[in-house]
Amino acid sequence: MSLHAVIARATVNAARVFNFGAEIGTLKPGAEADVSVLKLKDGEFTFTDSDGKTRTGPQKLEAVTTVKGGTVFEPTA
Repeated sequence: MSLHAVIARATVNAARVFNFGAEIGTLKPGAEADVSVLKLKDGEFTFTDSDGKTRTGPQKLEAVTTVKGGTVFEPTA
């Protein structure tokens, strides 16, 4: 899966599934403008799915900063 597809599925596509009472998943004027800043890291990483199955991959996205409702949140770990 391409990086573009991964980001879309984890952000805008996921936002469209739920009805939060406001338009989310866009940065157009008037939108809430919640933003995730992600860093693409190279290496060997192990991922675990919701069934406990694992898979390794050569890249992962790491959260750097999140802005929600105008408040900046930094990762704690």
